[in-house]
Amino acid sequence: MSLPEIFREPLPDVETVVLTFSFGANMCTSSLQGRGVVVEKSARAILKNYELIFNVHSAPFEGQCSYGNVRKQEGSEVHGVLHWVKAKYMLALDQFEDPLYSRITQKIVTYEGEEVSGYIYIANLPDNSPAFPPGERYLKVLIHGAKQENLSEEWIQKLKGLEFVPYKKLTWTEQQLKDLKAKAFKKDEISEHFVINGVVFDQSTETSPLLKRLLRGDMTLTALAMVSYEPKVTSFADASKEQITAIESVIANTLNKKAILGHIEGACLYLSSEPTA
Repeated sequence: MSLPEIFREPLPDVETVVLTFSFGANMCTSSLQGRGVVVEKSARAILKNYELIFNVHSAPFEGQCSYGNVRKQEGSEVHGVLHWVKAKYMLALDQFEDPLYSRITQKIVTYEGEEVSGYIYIANLPDNSPAFPPGERYLKVLIHGAKQENLSEEWIQKLKGLEFVPYKKLTWTEQQLKDLKAKAFKKDEISEHFVINGVVFDQSTETSPLLKRLLRGDMTLTALAMVSYEPKVTSFADASKEQITAIESVIANTLNKKAILGHIEGACLYLSSEPTA
C-alpha cells in the first residue's frame, strides 16, 4: 500500500473512545502517557496480512538506521497492543506522527480472537522504499514494549533476532576539541542551534525545514527520554550507563554531519570517551 500524501481517517467526537493499534514505541502505555495520551485500557492484538518493516529513515543523529512501519503481506502478521483512548488523544498522536505517518482504519484481532476495527499509523512511502536495520535504541524500545505488554514469546524472539545498527562510539579529534572549547554560549543563546549535553552544533546548514524546526535548542532531555526502556531521569547527572551511551552516540553521529560552534557555559562536555589525535 502506498500513501504518497498524509491521510487521516475522520475522527468522531473528541470524547468518544476509539481503538488504536501500536506496533512500535507506542506499545507501552508509559510511552503514550509521556506524549500526553490517557489510555482507558489495552489488549494484546495482531494485525493480520501485514508485515513489520523498517523503512522510515531515522533522525540523522541516530545514524543510518530506520524506524518501524507496516506494509501488506498476505499470510504475515504483526503483533502489538490495542489501546482504547478518547478521540481527542488521537489528535495529539497525529501531531506526533506528522509528517511521516498516515492514520487509517484496519481490522485487528485480539489475542482472544475478537475482531475489531482500529486505527493504525502507516508511513507515507512506496511499497518498494528501501529498508535499513533499526538502530539499537529503537529495537530495544520495541523489545521492552513487547515484554512489558506480555506479547507472545515467539514475537519477542523474532524482535530479538533482528539485525540492528549498534550505538556509535564517540571519539574526538583534536580539532573537534579545539572547536568545542572555542566559544562558551549562554543558555539564552542556543535557541537556533542543536545542542546535546553541552555541545553546540551549527544548525544553520540544515536543509530540511522539519529537522531545522524540531532539532534546535538543548535536546539532551529529549534524547534521554527516547531511551524509554530505562528509568526516566530529569538531568544528565542521573543518567544510566545505557542512557550515557545513547547520548554519546547522538553526539558521534552529529559530528559527522554538523560543525561544532562551541559549548554551553559550565556544561559537562566530555562524557566517558577520550579524544583521539
